Amino acid sequence: MYAVRMRLPSPFLAPGLGLALMGCVDNQLSAASTKLAVNPELLDLGVVAPLGSSTGTVSVSSVGLGALTVSSLTISGNDSDVFAIDGDLGGTSLPKGESLDVPVVFTPSAVGAYEADLTVQTDANTGEAAFTVHLRGLGASPSLVVAPSAVDFGHVELGADVFEVITLQSIGPVPATLTSAELTGDGTFYLVELTTPAEIASGASLELSVGFGPLNADPQTAVLTLATDDPDLPSVIIPISANVCLGEGAFDADGDGYSACAGDCDDTNITVLPGATELEDGLDNDCDGTLDEGTEAYDDDGDGYNEQEGDCNDGDAAVSPSAAESENGIDDDCNGAVDDGTDAYDDDGDGFTEQGGDCDDAESSTSPGSPETPDGLDNDCDGSTDEDTRAGDDDGDGYDEATGDCDDGDASVSPDGVELANGMDDDCDGTVDEGTSAWDDDGDGYTEDGGDCDDTTTSIGPHRLEVVGDGIDNDCDGSAE
Repeated sequence: MYAVRMRLPSPFLAPGLGLALMGCVDNQLSAASTKLAVNPELLDLGVVAPLGSSTGTVSVSSVGLGALTVSSLTISGNDSDVFAIDGDLGGTSLPKGESLDVPVVFTPSAVGAYEADLTVQTDANTGEAAFTVHLRGLGASPSLVVAPSAVDFGHVELGADVFEVITLQSIGPVPATLTSAELTGDGTFYLVELTTPAEIASGASLELSVGFGPLNADPQTAVLTLATDDPDLPSVIIPISANVCLGEGAFDADGDGYSACAGDCDDTNITVLPGATELEDGLDNDCDGTLDEGTEAYDDDGDGYNEQEGDCNDGDAAVSPSAAESENGIDDDCNGAVDDGTDAYDDDGDGFTEQGGDCDDAESSTSPGSPETPDGLDNDCDGSTDEDTRAGDDDGDGYDEATGDCDDGDASVSPDGVELANGMDDDCDGTVDEGTSAWDDDGDGYTEDGGDCDDTTTSIGPHRLEVVGDGIDNDCDGSAE
């Protein structure tokens, strides 16, 4: 239905027409639409211990144009007896835009899964007048683990005040409750600041502290009785003892022949007792106050490393993976090499160390007795480089064979030498005695030393005939004929 509104200028309003239109609008308003909305469609009340309870809420809303009346709220189904509506909300009127919160209570009678339906009935004239919400919940029992099962304080000196802890852990899906705790026996045992009942949330723990302050050295015993709501553990009895060291009354928890009072430093582990063999297990097996001594898991020399961590000599605190290597014939840093990085180590593997005369222990071709090669190195470590090779300046004249010294055994012979009349190639240019009186400059077979009186021309020499009248001593006899 649509409401139509008309506005007419008053001068044109026909008599009686205004009243008719107003009556039409009033009828339409009185018949305004009403509509229902419900949330959620599924209400999960969670996990609850039997006879416990949890509450959830269903929201009923008026989302139409007029007021909505909730006629009834009913729960049906096989498990309807464990679900209930908190309050009488039938007949509630909800103005436009308002909501009603319906509290639903789940109280399981036993362990198990439960389901039911909540039906909301209204007078809605648009959409559905009724809506069904599915209800479900789970009944579950609390579950506890209590440890230890017995408490032995061992030997306690007079005047001391010592404590042991008993832990109750809630491992079930619902909270557990410690309903009472009663300690009976010798009066020197006592519970520390415990109030019962005490709820333990699922997954949480409660620690009970038992104190003991002996008034004498006599053996003393007591019993702690715990009452819980765990159907499988309604009552827990924990024996407690102190100063009961020997005899039938001694409490040997692990059955290894020693009680805590008699020196067992861990009376829950059969491998731990006085005199036991120490093992590599992180425990003080022999109860001497030291863990793993005498095994590869113990740092015997106190250098911060044991054999398992790479100490190659756990009897010497100076030897460990973090030690500095020194020249002592020992693998100080435990890297598998002795004296590496020092003058006593053969770094290049040529059989010689610096201490043994190796002048370059990073070069395997260099060591005492190695053959000298023309490589710019002192291969034989005699203090000279490339001696007796083409690259060695044997005569010290600044040149070697490789740089043109034609006689590296004579310092007067080199590319910088001065040519002399000595039958040698002093300047290493490949010519002997050139530029001297011992050299045949003109190639006529005679030198100045051989009687050539003009070694610049081949027409003059001791072998030539004299030419009459030319004014030249052609035959070098001392006269021009």
